[in-house]
Amino acid sequence: MTLEGSVLCPRIGTRPVPQATVFIRVAWLLLLAQGSPLAAQLEQVGVPRGQMRVEIGGSFDNWSQRFFDGGSQDWNADFSSDSLGSNRIPELGTSEGVLGRLLGQSNFRLSIGSTQATELVNVGTLNLGLAIGLTSRLTVFGRIPMVRARAQPRVLFKGDSVGFNPASAVYGSSEGSLASQSFFSTFGQALDTLSGRFASGYYAGRSDSTLAAQTLASAMLLRARLDTLTRLESANSPFLPLEQSAAGQHIQSTITSLQGTLSTLQVAGFNDSLPLPTAALDQAAFEQFLGNPGGAVAARAPTETLYWYLGNVELGGSYSLIDRWDRNGGRGGLRLSARASLTLPTARLDQSFDFFDVGTGDPGYSVHGGLIADIGRNNWGARLEGDYIMRFASLRVRRIALPSQPYAYASRLANLRLKPGDDLSLSVQPFYRLTRAFALTAGGNYTRRGASSYSYYRAEDSIDHLDPAELAVDSKLSWISVNGGVTYTSRGVLQPGRGVPIEASWHYGQTVSGSGGRVPKSQFTDLTFRLYFSLWH
Repeated sequence: MTLEGSVLCPRIGTRPVPQATVFIRVAWLLLLAQGSPLAAQLEQVGVPRGQMRVEIGGSFDNWSQRFFDGGSQDWNADFSSDSLGSNRIPELGTSEGVLGRLLGQSNFRLSIGSTQATELVNVGTLNLGLAIGLTSRLTVFGRIPMVRARAQPRVLFKGDSVGFNPASAVYGSSEGSLASQSFFSTFGQALDTLSGRFASGYYAGRSDSTLAAQTLASAMLLRARLDTLTRLESANSPFLPLEQSAAGQHIQSTITSLQGTLSTLQVAGFNDSLPLPTAALDQAAFEQFLGNPGGAVAARAPTETLYWYLGNVELGGSYSLIDRWDRNGGRGGLRLSARASLTLPTARLDQSFDFFDVGTGDPGYSVHGGLIADIGRNNWGARLEGDYIMRFASLRVRRIALPSQPYAYASRLANLRLKPGDDLSLSVQPFYRLTRAFALTAGGNYTRRGASSYSYYRAEDSIDHLDPAELAVDSKLSWISVNGGVTYTSRGVLQPGRGVPIEASWHYGQTVSGSGGRVPKSQFTDLTFRLYFSLWH
């Protein structure tokens, strides 16, 4: 199991194979092989000299929950909100501030509705591997993963007292646009008339000069705020309060009051109402807001995705440092191997326009190194493993926003340099051998991931007032998983001609705790089958 950024990029399957079925199949395979002489050992790390190992494996990982903020919650909890506003969509902050000033409420919060988001993620990986024993100690190997990834997001939306701006070129209508133009045109003419009278000295010595001056100042401020709120969509929200809402009625009342004062000052012609929406957003309108390619978000509306793609290809080698396992007819001993590999960036990465996408592997190159030790006596033993993954920087295209603000506008897209955090992983897998080759296993794994870092890829990629470091918030993670299963190794693996040279294993496990950032609460299954062939003696 690996992580991408602050998100696990898992081994998952669309329809997990029932555990009992998998166990029966593996057990049947092992029983059939009992007719062959058996050697006493677990699955091998390396390959005997002059032999080739062909590996076929499948892994399945599923989750819909995550560990975060000291508890368990929906995987897409960031997309849920009882009051969807600037807390999830940063750009709504400008409209929120303008509306607050119009309404005289410094603590005003704009809400377009509420959302409840869930997602079921399944990824199944078919691993094809090849390893060759060059010497009695040195093995080289390669592994090609083919990944079937499926994401099933669902975001239920319930509208509030807000609708689409009727004047919006994307979400509004031609009638709304014409009505808005008429409103601002007549409003502007009224201001020009009033301003022109001051310039000509019309109010000099008149009793209503103070009222006219106050009206001109307040009208100019009101028009500027309404203009910001309704017409500059590239910088602000495409939403306005409903005509029948308390906020909408307050705005119209303010406009009506101004029009009455202008009439008292004998400034005619400004009688229009500000076009406000009459219908709240519904599910279809919310998905249009997210998915319209010409809109502010320009993303993909929540929809199921399913695809096959290559994962990260791995090339490496292992070296046997100590091998005193099952010597002189006994069971147990000590076996120690070192392993190193290079992972190539051949995977399909999650896409910036799809907020619910899961990739098939990590970005960029990475180097893996580790030690594997088997210790045991008679039927009892344990496999101890330590791994370190060093990841290198790569180019990513991302919307710059905090992880808690997932509905980021397309204007936040930038070319970024991502340096993912490195992984340190420690595991222990106790086992009990029912026969000299057939073992029951259990185990636990602890993984710690360092914080990622983001920066602009080039100076010309920078966007004013946006800090790429926001993307790395909560990217430092740690998690613990447990597993159990069975392993089988025939004598023919180490002693050609003494039986069918096969290995098989099956494991089932789940992530039981996580801390730091967002950690998938996943369940996973691994099934591996290996065949050995002699190349030379």
